[in-house]
Amino acid sequence: MEISNPEWAAADNLLNAEKVTLTPSLIYLLKGEMRLEKLNFSDSTLNLEQRANAPVNESARLAQQDSLKAVQIKARLLEAQELAGAAIDVELEDDHAILRGFVETAQQRDHAEAIAQDQDEVKTVENNIIVK
Repeated sequence: MEISNPEWAAADNLLNAEKVTLTPSLIYLLKGEMRLEKLNFSDSTLNLEQRANAPVNESARLAQQDSLKAVQIKARLLEAQELAGAAIDVELEDDHAILRGFVETAQQRDHAEAIAQDQDEVKTVENNIIVK
């Protein structure tokens, strides 16, 4: 799978992935909505760039920084073998991480919290992960 970058970007593609696996939420499908429980990219490269001459919107810049940190935490969660099959969302508000989603065991829930807490930018973690 390839997702192209805009013409001004140095890299040709925003995303290159050899394999993409989607797992829809069956509960939401029954309600007529499409939501993903899991989205996995295998053997992938993500090229994030910002246009050099783009106007600065301070609130958007700060939100982008927070979301990038949240993405980095999510990446660490996805890399953890102990959390294979877990569906965890990460939201970062300043130095407060909020975890939401589903795991199979209490140990997975605790492990996800430990990963989030281990990040330098995270001071507190609100763990709203549900054990199925």
